[in-house]
Amino acid sequence: MKQKFKEYRADFYTLSEKASDATRQLALAGIAIVWIFKIQDAQNVSIPRELLVPSLFFVVALALDLLQYSLAAVIWEGFLHYHAAHGAKEEDEVDAHWK
Repeated sequence: MKQKFKEYRADFYTLSEKASDATRQLALAGIAIVWIFKIQDAQNVSIPRELLVPSLFFVVALALDLLQYSLAAVIWEGFLHYHAAHGAKEEDEVDAHWK
């Protein structure tokens, strides 16, 4: 099956986005499950020891997801500022490849 390179790139972006969405949903569901099994008495709320490590992994997964999008936004902002400073207009074609 032959496709244009840009179509493969579009497929990659779609799959990457879906993987990120699934990771985010699973991590939030995991946190919700941990919250269901919390231990609560009159003054304190605590998480069972067995669920501390999974909770940490859920939070790390969400943090990495946020980091991925935050870094991408910063990189693209720098790209846009660079080309705007060099006279690029909205309708101009610019090369986004690293050289």
